[in-house]
Amino acid sequence: MNHPTGTWLGFISASPFVGTCGSIFFIPYFCDRFGRKAVIYATVLFIWIGSIVGASAKNPASYIVSRIFMGLSFSCNYSASIWIGEISYPTTRGIFSACYHAIYYFGSVLCAWVIFGTRVCSGDAAWRIPVGLQAAIPTILLPALIYAPESPRWLASVGRFEEAEAVLLKFHANYEEVYIPLVQLEMEEILAAMEIQKKNNISSWKSLVATPGNRKRLFISCFLGVAFAWNGQGIVTWYLSTVFKDVGILEVWKQTLLNACIQLFNLLVAITGAFLVDIVGRRTLFLISIIGIFCSYIGLTVITAVYKELHKEIGQAIIVFVFFVYGFQAIAFAPMITSYPNELWPQTTRSKGLFSAMFFLNGATFFNIFVNPIAIEAIGWKYYCVYLGVQVIIFLVIFYTFPETKGHSLEEIALIFDKDDWTQSGLHKEQTSLEGKKLSSIYVTEVSSKDEL
Repeated sequence: MNHPTGTWLGFISASPFVGTCGSIFFIPYFCDRFGRKAVIYATVLFIWIGSIVGASAKNPASYIVSRIFMGLSFSCNYSASIWIGEISYPTTRGIFSACYHAIYYFGSVLCAWVIFGTRVCSGDAAWRIPVGLQAAIPTILLPALIYAPESPRWLASVGRFEEAEAVLLKFHANYEEVYIPLVQLEMEEILAAMEIQKKNNISSWKSLVATPGNRKRLFISCFLGVAFAWNGQGIVTWYLSTVFKDVGILEVWKQTLLNACIQLFNLLVAITGAFLVDIVGRRTLFLISIIGIFCSYIGLTVITAVYKELHKEIGQAIIVFVFFVYGFQAIAFAPMITSYPNELWPQTTRSKGLFSAMFFLNGATFFNIFVNPIAIEAIGWKYYCVYLGVQVIIFLVIFYTFPETKGHSLEEIALIFDKDDWTQSGLHKEQTSLEGKKLSSIYVTEVSSKDEL
């Protein structure tokens, strides 16, 4: 690639998102028609193609094509977030759903240390080995995917009620009699929610903006995608080497070692954030995150400005603030970028709602990655000030519009958004008729906790 810069660097970095944005509105059809697992299988296929084409690339064009295939895998893999949310045990859904994207950093850690190790390889092997190894983890996990069940909520949505109940009996009740009331509760809530959605005729793309509740869901979901891309972590993530060069960290071994340590730090913080979603709450974590990123960005901007303008030898102090930016990003945005919008939407529009949010995320990321190197090259550290303004806007929107969903089942969250009579009377009636079973489910939770002890 001959050390690309400016527009060419931006295009190469953003090329995966061409594949993602170009396919993302087609994926929900396959996700709803053929099931969540079928689309996850497609993820593995596209990763294989991208890895093989990339590792054997003979010119920049073939390398970019490989990155576009990797982008196709991104859009398909969002169905995994839906699958996890729909199959998770009720009391641990928040944690497992948040862990989905938090585990992204596990891959980042592996990648960073592989790059650190291959930096000493001669010739093209230094980059061909990491590109080829992208296919390793999906291949290792494929047997587990084959064994894994389909989403019980998807099975119910296509009329396969007995299969849905069988999945819940096996994975939520372990066929034990004491847990069966919980399965009965889940099935009746799923069926009640489906009936309400049928009466409201909620299933098409148009339905995403057809009601006040759905318009609010769509705004929150899409804004979160844009906020993830534009909260400031993009510069640090995609142009970390440029940031380091701006403050005098020039040695390749030092840059790659720092990157490897940062990714390990991200993994630990993101997992911590995933376990906090049901303790602190989603909205509170988002607010803590954006306030922390804003304060960290002030330090990052000041240090870069002093180093560049006053030529003071304090540039390496930026490492501390890079860790802060990553840490506050990973505590909320990383674990909840898919899990939060995923749980806002009802069953029949969940895939369309989530993929709409991911389109905005990837579109904003594509724009951001493409523009960032041009802006940094043109105005340098002053570009960081733009993100400080954006972070203020993100804080205000989260504070005034994001609801707290902690403590609600996927079906009960509809009561927060949908104020129509069908939803309010239907779900409240269902909750009343199932009051005894809810007490049983509470008992099940207590038994589960005692068993763990």
